[in-house]
Amino acid sequence: MCTWFYAERSTLSPIITKAQQLPLTDTIMNTMARSAAMSGNIRPTDMAAVFAPNKQGNMAVFPMIWRFTVE
Repeated sequence: MCTWFYAERSTLSPIITKAQQLPLTDTIMNTMARSAAMSGNIRPTDMAAVFAPNKQGNMAVFPMIWRFTVE
């Protein structure tokens, strides 16, 4: 099963830019050979800007790989 979502660059620019500037983005790009575009059609295995709690429990932006797992 495969699905995707669309991330509008003009609307999400501040969020995407923040995620692209994180060191984790470079790590994902270098170790997993993923593009850091994070806009347009985001398909499984693409990198996306995601809101998640940080170590302090506050919401923050992180680059993550979009995918589904079936168990």
